[in-house]
Amino acid sequence: MSQFLRLKQLADTHPAKLFLYLLFAVTGVRIIFLFFSQIDLGPDETQYWWWSRELAFGYFSKPPMIAWLIGSTTFVFGNAEWAVRLSSPFIIAATAWLIFVVARDLYNEKTALWSGIVWMTMPVISLANAIVSTDIPLLFFWALALLAFVKIADKASIVWAVILGAALGLGMLSKYAMIYFPFCMVLAFALSSYARKALRPTQLLIAAGVAALVFLPNILWNAANEFQTLAHTQENAQWNKDTFNFDEFFEFFGAQFGVAGPIIFGTLLWGLITLKKRIGDDESLGSRDLMLIGFALPPLVVILFQAFISHANANWAMASYPAVTILVVTWLIRAGSIKWVQVSTSVHVVVALVFMIATTNFSIVDALGMSNSIKRVRGWEQQAADIAAYAEQYPAIVVDDRELMGHLLYYMRTYGKPIYAWDLNRNVEHHYEAFDLFDPASVETALLVAKYPAYLYSYVEFDNILELGISAADMKVECRRQYSLYELSGYDSSKGPDDIILPAESVSQPNENCRPY
Repeated sequence: MSQFLRLKQLADTHPAKLFLYLLFAVTGVRIIFLFFSQIDLGPDETQYWWWSRELAFGYFSKPPMIAWLIGSTTFVFGNAEWAVRLSSPFIIAATAWLIFVVARDLYNEKTALWSGIVWMTMPVISLANAIVSTDIPLLFFWALALLAFVKIADKASIVWAVILGAALGLGMLSKYAMIYFPFCMVLAFALSSYARKALRPTQLLIAAGVAALVFLPNILWNAANEFQTLAHTQENAQWNKDTFNFDEFFEFFGAQFGVAGPIIFGTLLWGLITLKKRIGDDESLGSRDLMLIGFALPPLVVILFQAFISHANANWAMASYPAVTILVVTWLIRAGSIKWVQVSTSVHVVVALVFMIATTNFSIVDALGMSNSIKRVRGWEQQAADIAAYAEQYPAIVVDDRELMGHLLYYMRTYGKPIYAWDLNRNVEHHYEAFDLFDPASVETALLVAKYPAYLYSYVEFDNILELGISAADMKVECRRQYSLYELSGYDSSKGPDDIILPAESVSQPNENCRPY
């Protein structure tokens, strides 16, 4: 009880100090969790790790920041999973502090304290700590840009203009979703008299110039590589499909209750519906609320539209949530409903602890009947060792799938065998097909690890394809992860894609009841 009273007193008298204590404690726990986590690298993580082996200003599907971060931590600590992910808890903590400062500058220290706590414990942030993703640096630079914008609104400053530009440029080098920020600024200018104080031509021109200068190397890299990243981004959006999907729309919308937590996202919706009441009669506070709405809505609205016309992943609107967090907390405090912030935080802490405990001991996940949810991030080291045993007598390994290749590159990194991609449809669709494509003329034989064995008809260049066996992993689920293994030999350079004879019937997987992993 006395400890609780001390914390309450510290929250009332020194909220910044209390928040820093909490931030260090939570970050320390999260770093320790990385050491004990049983989660194997996911398919995107293995790809980012592979990029980090050769640092550049761009990559096939993403800008370079994620590779730079992984390269820096693995250079110092080696290539273990925890080292690949080590930047995540530090960047998450720094982002939380930026959100604290923005909320303090806009409102007060009580709002700042709870905004920072809500951000730290948000479900998607707890998940983000367990992996390394492009969203993590994006959100840091987004929060930094938001802080710089607020500082410029309060007082003209060349320094903060430079920081704003650097944050925008570095954010674009993290994830192209940073492009939403200028559109958010425009909406904020339209909605908020407070935001319009930042309409300072000199500062904005400096910010734009710095942002362009910082982002220029990635533009040049793309120009030198046929704008592969832009083409991949357009393909990811799938706007060429003539479909309208209410199911995708509602799936993405519903997922946001899980991303932010039901109380946080529910309060945002209710606050927008009752906006006039939320803002109140205080013009200064209301104008600050409207500014945050300007920075919250565009990513959510754009991705809702994207989900409706095609599809969208739950995390694609993450740029909205720094502003959403501050906005929702200030609305609940202003309404005298701080208890809902506390309830939300308590639930999120419990969920985070359960997640940490379960993912440091997969037997708990299996006992709970949730093995299916982690099947893509377990068993890879053992499966790679199994495939390596087959590969001993072959000079090279060939892989027909992006996710499979990333995992083999990482989990077979010490085996000394080159691993190449085979482009089944002769259409470059990912980084490995663009930069690590198999040259069959370079070796006499190779081991093929096939996720799609039913497409062997497309290997027309090889006269000999010898079946060797199956590599399977027991994932404690109905459908095990398995790959077919073949020896490829007898390369005939005179044959090519034009010689492929399509099968008379549709190609199906060996086990029709199970999709390939």
